[in-house]
Amino acid sequence: MFQFHFVYSDGNSYDVKNVNYIAVKSSSSFTTITEDKILTAFIPIRSMCLYTTNGVVSISDSELIRIDILKQES
Repeated sequence: MFQFHFVYSDGNSYDVKNVNYIAVKSSSSFTTITEDKILTAFIPIRSMCLYTTNGVVSISDSELIRIDILKQES
């Protein structure tokens, strides 16, 4: 599982823990990124959905300037 830390241009930040996989918006659809590919894939700063053990979190790219991704220990 992974932890995502989102930083916005207004100084606000948002953390999402226990992410199993993500879906990022491409030109015509969503692309799913799973497992350790999350750490090596090019993840554009665009709208994305993070699938966690407790549900789904949708993130907007509006004013998003940085994404930090950390692998959580099992």
